[in-house]
Amino acid sequence: MFANLDLKRRIRVRFDKFRPLRKLRQGDELVAYMQLIRDDFCLYEVCRRLVDEGITRLFWAEPDRYWSGESVEPEYSSELDSVASRLEADGITVLRRKFGLSNYQSPGMSRTLVETRVRNASLKWVRKHGSRHVLIVDGDELWLRGTLNIVRAAAERGVAALALRMIPAIGLPALPIEGATDLAVVYIGPGRTFCDCRMPWNVAVIPDARIIHFTGVRRTMAETIQKHKRSAHFGDPDYRYEEWLQRVLPNVQVGLKNAHMYRPQQIWPEVRAWKRFELDEIPQSLHRYLAVDQAESESITTANGS
Repeated sequence: MFANLDLKRRIRVRFDKFRPLRKLRQGDELVAYMQLIRDDFCLYEVCRRLVDEGITRLFWAEPDRYWSGESVEPEYSSELDSVASRLEADGITVLRRKFGLSNYQSPGMSRTLVETRVRNASLKWVRKHGSRHVLIVDGDELWLRGTLNIVRAAAERGVAALALRMIPAIGLPALPIEGATDLAVVYIGPGRTFCDCRMPWNVAVIPDARIIHFTGVRRTMAETIQKHKRSAHFGDPDYRYEEWLQRVLPNVQVGLKNAHMYRPQQIWPEVRAWKRFELDEIPQSLHRYLAVDQAESESITTANGS
């Protein structure tokens, strides 16, 4: 996710400029790269959706420490082992590699710079396997059905990188945000690298919200708070994390306004109820963590017309 929309100088919305070294052609493979510490909420469901959409290879880059410098708990690696085993039993290829953060950080280096360096090293690893057209997906980002076809079409037109809008969800039980303006870069073409966390230069943007992002949702409130404290942005003066964790996150409800912790501008205008089509997109295994009793009752048409 990138919240700072002052970075518009890095974004281009036309598809006929800033093309990669080679367009995606018929028969080219799109692979999914994920940076993972653990199965913190819905990793299997996210991966299964990608596979159901047509992805056949998943690349998991696994840092050995959090951006805060804390060591990753040993049991979290076992969580990833478990999900990988389920996927491999489904016939899905999961390639995994550990990344030692000490190889990418120096004293005084910001968390975001360390993440950027790790992501570029991960991208290099993926490309060594012959994969030049790469999807970027976090373990809590559930793509709506049909999203891969949209991304593929953009890649075939020659975009260097592509971002989609998201439907963020926060709280426990979780509720979505109406009118969120944050984006996720979901595709990076040949020859491109990241310049700021998962964002490269010259990103084309599709304005439709195609990702349900469980950014502020974990299985317990304690896990949710811990996740944010280990974020690459925690401690950044542009983010009011401590206040947000104490006053906003525990009090999420329909109608709550200005729900984001980013200081320069408010990118989460208002919390709303779930729409029926969104709940239909979310696997039943996750509904126990959602405020499903507050879903809108009217019939909703999805972005792809279904």
